[in-house]
Amino acid sequence: VKVGENFEVEWVDVENQTSIEDDLRLRAQKKGAAIVKRGEGLWFFNNEIYFSATTGGEKSYGQIFKYTPGLDNEEGVLELIFQPRKSKTLNMPDNICFSKSGLMAIAEDNDDGCRIKILNQKGKLTTLAKNIYSKSEFAGVCFSPDGKHLFVNMQHDGKTLVISGDFKA
Repeated sequence: VKVGENFEVEWVDVENQTSIEDDLRLRAQKKGAAIVKRGEGLWFFNNEIYFSATTGGEKSYGQIFKYTPGLDNEEGVLELIFQPRKSKTLNMPDNICFSKSGLMAIAEDNDDGCRIKILNQKGKLTTLAKNIYSKSEFAGVCFSPDGKHLFVNMQHDGKTLVISGDFKA
């Protein structure tokens, strides 16, 4: 899959979603459901749904997708909006969220120093923060209602941090 590629979405019904067999994904795939490699982060923004495939892509560095629902949520379009070519660009995107101005915050989940990256509307990615305190991954990224503060948890350290700034640019 290449960045910018679109796929029409058609929903499939899968019975017995609460089966204790842990086979829902396998039964869905038999009916033609898409395979998302380690889908984790999910965010609803401007009537679209964004999600990360933490180990997706040709080199397993991860992918970010956008789903635009169709009329009556029956059909829609799925688009790959970001896929790194190098692990130093982005490596294993996990939690995601949006600022009011449309910047996407992405928490990485890897063993090479966890970071928070910002993806702008033009597809440019920059590093906002790196965990130099420990090997703990960042989790639960979210902006304050006024959009001036980004909250993030250090999962294994039990800490919550706040990063303040101008998240408009």
